[in-house]
Amino acid sequence: MDAQAMSMSITSSMMDGIHSIIMETEEKLMKDENNVSEDTSEPAPQEVHVQTMSITPSMMDDIHSIAMDSIATLPISLIGDDQNGVSIIINEASLDGEVQQPRILQLSHCLHVGSWANVYRFDVPTNSCSGETGAIIAKAISEQNPDDSKIERLRKEREISTWLSTQCSAVRAPIGNACRMEMIPGTQDGMLNNARVICFEGTPGITLRKWIQSKQNHLDNSVPTGSSTGHNDNGMEDRNRRHLMSYISLACHIIKALAEIHEVGVVLNNISVEHILINETQCNEENHDDDSCITVRIISLGSASIIPGKMPQKNEMGTNSFTVDEENGKTPVQNDLRSLGDVLFELFSGQCPYNLSTEHNNDNINQIKRTLEDNADFTDGVADVVECQDDIGCNIQTNVKLSSRRYRPLRELRSLLIKSLVPPHLSIFILELMRTFGSVESTRNISSDADVASGYPYYDSAREVSNHLHSMKTLDPNDLFFESVDQDAISGRLDLVSKKLYGRENQKAVLLDAYKRVIDNAGECEVVMVSGFSGAGKTTFIEQSIHQLIKQKGGILLPIKFDRKHVECGTLSIIAAVLKSFCKTIITSEESEKLSRLKNDLKQAIGAEGINLLANLSPDFCRIIDDSSISISREPNSVDNTGSWMQQKNRFNYIFRLLVGAIAGPNKPIILFLDDLQWADAASLDLIRSIILDSEDRSMLVIESFRDNEVSHNDHPLSSHLRELKMTSIPLEEIKINNMTKIDIKKILFAVIGMPEQSKTDLLADIIYRKTGGNALLVIQFVKYLWDDGLLWFSFHQKCWQWDNRTLELKSIFKNAAELIFQKMLFLPTDIQLMLKKMACIGSQCDITILHLICSDDFAGRESDEFSNVDTAVDEGLIKKNASKYVFAHDQIKSAAYSLIPEEQRASWHFWIGKKILSSCDSEEEIERTIFLIADQLNRGKLSMKEEAELISLIELNYRAAKKAISSSMFSNASHYLKEGISLLDETRCETHHRLWISLFVSYAETEYCNGNFENVRNTVNSIIAHAKSFSDKIPAYKTLCLCVGSGKSYRRAAQIGLDVLGQLGEHFSMNQSQVTVMAEFLKTKFLLLGKDVDIIMSKVMEDKQMLVIMDLLETTSIYCPTNLMPLLSLRIIQLSLSHGVCVNTATSFAFYSGMLCHVGDVSGAYKYGKFALDIMQRMQAKEKYCRIYSLLYCTVFIKTNRMHSCLDPVLEAQREGLKVGDTSYATLCAVIYCNIAFRCKKKLSLVKKISIDLKKEAKVYKQDSVWNLALPLEQAILNLMGRADKPSLLDGDAIPVENIDVWMAIAEGFKAERLLCAMYYWQMLVAYMFDDIELAIKMVEKYLDLKDPFEGLVVGSEIIFLYGLTSLAQARKVKEDIWKRRGHEFMKKVKKLAKDYPSSYQHKLLLLEAESAFNAGNKRKASEKYELAVTLSRNNEFIQDQALSCELAGNFYAKQHNEYKASHYYGKAHELYLEWGAKGKADHLRENYPF
Repeated sequence: MDAQAMSMSITSSMMDGIHSIIMETEEKLMKDENNVSEDTSEPAPQEVHVQTMSITPSMMDDIHSIAMDSIATLPISLIGDDQNGVSIIINEASLDGEVQQPRILQLSHCLHVGSWANVYRFDVPTNSCSGETGAIIAKAISEQNPDDSKIERLRKEREISTWLSTQCSAVRAPIGNACRMEMIPGTQDGMLNNARVICFEGTPGITLRKWIQSKQNHLDNSVPTGSSTGHNDNGMEDRNRRHLMSYISLACHIIKALAEIHEVGVVLNNISVEHILINETQCNEENHDDDSCITVRIISLGSASIIPGKMPQKNEMGTNSFTVDEENGKTPVQNDLRSLGDVLFELFSGQCPYNLSTEHNNDNINQIKRTLEDNADFTDGVADVVECQDDIGCNIQTNVKLSSRRYRPLRELRSLLIKSLVPPHLSIFILELMRTFGSVESTRNISSDADVASGYPYYDSAREVSNHLHSMKTLDPNDLFFESVDQDAISGRLDLVSKKLYGRENQKAVLLDAYKRVIDNAGECEVVMVSGFSGAGKTTFIEQSIHQLIKQKGGILLPIKFDRKHVECGTLSIIAAVLKSFCKTIITSEESEKLSRLKNDLKQAIGAEGINLLANLSPDFCRIIDDSSISISREPNSVDNTGSWMQQKNRFNYIFRLLVGAIAGPNKPIILFLDDLQWADAASLDLIRSIILDSEDRSMLVIESFRDNEVSHNDHPLSSHLRELKMTSIPLEEIKINNMTKIDIKKILFAVIGMPEQSKTDLLADIIYRKTGGNALLVIQFVKYLWDDGLLWFSFHQKCWQWDNRTLELKSIFKNAAELIFQKMLFLPTDIQLMLKKMACIGSQCDITILHLICSDDFAGRESDEFSNVDTAVDEGLIKKNASKYVFAHDQIKSAAYSLIPEEQRASWHFWIGKKILSSCDSEEEIERTIFLIADQLNRGKLSMKEEAELISLIELNYRAAKKAISSSMFSNASHYLKEGISLLDETRCETHHRLWISLFVSYAETEYCNGNFENVRNTVNSIIAHAKSFSDKIPAYKTLCLCVGSGKSYRRAAQIGLDVLGQLGEHFSMNQSQVTVMAEFLKTKFLLLGKDVDIIMSKVMEDKQMLVIMDLLETTSIYCPTNLMPLLSLRIIQLSLSHGVCVNTATSFAFYSGMLCHVGDVSGAYKYGKFALDIMQRMQAKEKYCRIYSLLYCTVFIKTNRMHSCLDPVLEAQREGLKVGDTSYATLCAVIYCNIAFRCKKKLSLVKKISIDLKKEAKVYKQDSVWNLALPLEQAILNLMGRADKPSLLDGDAIPVENIDVWMAIAEGFKAERLLCAMYYWQMLVAYMFDDIELAIKMVEKYLDLKDPFEGLVVGSEIIFLYGLTSLAQARKVKEDIWKRRGHEFMKKVKKLAKDYPSSYQHKLLLLEAESAFNAGNKRKASEKYELAVTLSRNNEFIQDQALSCELAGNFYAKQHNEYKASHYYGKAHELYLEWGAKGKADHLRENYPF
């Protein structure tokens, strides 16, 4: 069969086979993104079996009849030869028309299969018509019956290509020379009717896209452009510059080609990297940018059109069939220039500027492909195929209509240019060319279609573009890289306020002055309160000011930020945060010598137990201490009852105070920055208050930042905290941060855009102010919003910043920054939104490992991971990295991210996160470590739980989280988890899981007691009492109720609750016990103890749980019961200990029993059982009882059996130990005892006063004012003696909490506060006697004797006997009444017994009483001797105030005897001693009333 016959033999089955083979070929070639380009490089071998095709001689005759038309439109035939592959047969003719032998062209590559045309490449054995590459590119209409529009497109392409090939060097010459097209009739069976083929000569080179890919590593991303050091000597950077200049040279070639095309009247309408062929020849190194090295060809002209008014001249054929594209005639050149910008962007960045992923398009991928393919324009085998790979892994290969393309967000375009090390000038030039600035619509949605009226056009012609780029090419490379254009202006990271504060100068001066005073007045503390609305700029103002403070003055910054919904808040988180900041600062900055000194200071100040506690909170603290003795515990601290919980809470606070005291000092200033304090709980505020009050000798500036509009009501915890601080003597400054003014905004704009303040920025500032109200955060976000959207930009063309006021006026007014940020987030990539939403579910901060866990599934199988999204979010200023955590830059940003989640879906999000974290835990230890986070997420997702087992598991998880919170003294958190668990217990579950119900309710009552929410305690206890199935389940609730009522000062009711519970447990007591009953139990106990030493008593330890409960209730109830009942309960504890074994309560009861023995005069027995108490405490390791036992022993027996001076250190040590274990009430009682002893033993009243002030501060820190009230009369007495009272004989003054002593006494008498009344009466008696108001002193004596049970065991009890004796003897001398004489002698007998038992403390007192008695009796000789002995012995025993008093009374005696010499001597000596003691008021009184 001849060739002509073969050409007619194509059957339908052959065509089906051809198409299937072509589709198979295309599928394999899709892996190569350049498969659609007219690439002259060798294609990869394809194992494809296709048919051959031929062009018959008659067809060639027609071709030659039109004189080798520039585009050969030919019917084709396929030859079915599977062995020989695909071929085309062409019968060529000579110029004179004589037919030559047919020539077979081998098909080497199928470039593209389209919806209506396919593109092929054929190798030509000879080079007669195939150009430099020996190949022909053929485009064949694939349809059997193409419509006229497709034929018209081919005709249009032929005509424009013919014209441009004669005018522009960048457009290749087509095959042939004719410009006429002739219809070819159909062939056999109509198989090739209207089929068409157009051919071009193959030209050397590759598409621009493939060229870009081959040069993808042209710039080394490891070297940041713009580095100011070493850029001339860095070989890597020099190479990057050379590459960049070669890119600019290529861009100049491309733009020059486009300019030539425009200048002859043609616009291309579809420029892309696939439509540009690059042929790069080898050049010498020194001529690397020579124009001769690069040849550029423009291909695919099927979409080209004629510029209106620029019709070309008649061609050689004498015809002009060009048509004008009126649709694009309005902006004929601007579309090409924008597309040119796209090409340059991809050239320099290596990335496509478009987003075609489903996240930016509602159409699915298949719909996009069909739509775009139907609008394809295939020419020259280079289809309008765009392979767009965006950052989130989408890979779509489609034929894209220009109007369907959507640019990446402007911020992303900027970022890609920066990452590719494109210089700032060039970046702005490209973005301007793309018209990404000045859009009416947000550039998030900007289309590259010219019909969209958006984007600000900068250039009128390609020639102008060429000139601008050429000017860059001629710049020195260093100038191009380093000329002063802010890199941040290109990357989109506008640093608006980090370098300078605007409108805050006065406030900053206040802060600076406060810190300066702290530094100058070494050892002082000041508080600065910074308030303002959310987003006003409080945090930024403080952070920038602090850094300047530390830079100028030095110091350590300890920041603490509170979170509204953070699950790990509370006092422990404050301690951990301070510890972390401190360790970070010390580890990175301290010298070895200073670090060693700091270690010693910490060990000395905190002690071993405190070191261990802090080491368990912070591993970094171990590095600082570096002590092998540190014991790290991974288990939560054990707690057994409500009292222990409170003690542990106080213990944490005390250790923290010691830590701050060790860190800060007169020459070691610190700044404690407390941010968002409006979200701090009451416990945290108490701890902060304690740090501020306990700040003596510590150079410390405390900055408290809060939103004043959120703490306006008086019930807010912070309101109470602020009121209390204002009532203290701590210097306090208040700073109000208001919104910014227009002037401030203009200053910001001037700093950012570099224009004078009075220029056209006035109107811009006015617009921004009206849109934002001057809120600092909103101003910043709004300006960034304008920048991100390309509405505020730096123009390379204009060499200044640009914006359109009319466009800006169209922008909405945002209520707050969260609303604006929410709008911005909507247009972030889906993966970034997803990451931010998950992070917002966690809270204001998220650990890196947790973030990786909850986001890892979103990136399975992708090259990128969530950390690339985190980096993007950091670049956007949405989050910040802080050590191992990511933190939202502002809580409004977190709120905006959380609001992206539809409200009805939030529960399911939290549920998923909670389950994800829980399922990732491989052990109970891991669950324990993240228990708070897991419980928090599942609680917020509980609405998504359907299974009963899941709900019960969540209840148990909440109980577990609560127990851990309790172990860390985080009672607010514990209450939260318990309340969550309780909310899930309906009536049915209460029955089926009754034990769990009891545990939750009892623990909730106990934690609410610790939180001070007493009303909740009462309600919870009532529920327990009503629903508990056994009395044993009610006992813990009753105990908590007892403590709760007692805390409300209802002592009698609290005692009655305890007695009622004890009665049901078999221990019956009446509130009104007679002295006979008490004495009977006392004797019974004494009898039971006969012959028993401590070893016998300790031989049995109590283990019975119910008995332990009874013992605990007995001690708890004894705290609140009347004094006549208290001994019975203590005695009962001893009796039960003897029969059932000892426990920790036994030691306390033995201490109380020792005091009872001392009260009845059995001093030796008291001392013996006092030692028993200490021995039992040590053996039982009951450190929590240390302070309580010492307070009982040293105010009774030990103060008498030991030299009084020797009691000071043990009592102070007991006070410190009490604080360490959290027993703050008894620690305060020890402080009161210490001050009483110090008054008698210290040689300086000023030192006693200082001691009392320090201990009073500690009492206030722990809210033990009611206990410290026992020391207030002593404080006032010291002030009177020092001359700081208007009426020295009256106990009125600064130390008295009410208007005068009489009012205070009336209040105390109303409450029957006998201990306080005892102290009031004694100290009023003392000052009245010292200042000669004997009648008032006698009145106080009578009041004292009227008390039902004067507490003589307290230190003042034994001293009042001596003072009462002196007063009675003075009154007897004054009024000459026997009753006072008898009373004097009565009390002198008691002192005589004390002097016998405790001579070092009372012998000199007895001598003075005997001297006064002899004086009254007229026994001058005896009186003189006794006075002399009293003075001498008081001096020897180091009681300076008794020595001075003895001298004064001796002076009275000698004055009465008219012995002026001796009287003057003793008065003078008394005056000197009073002054030496510090009692200036008394010394002045003596000098004024007794002239000597």
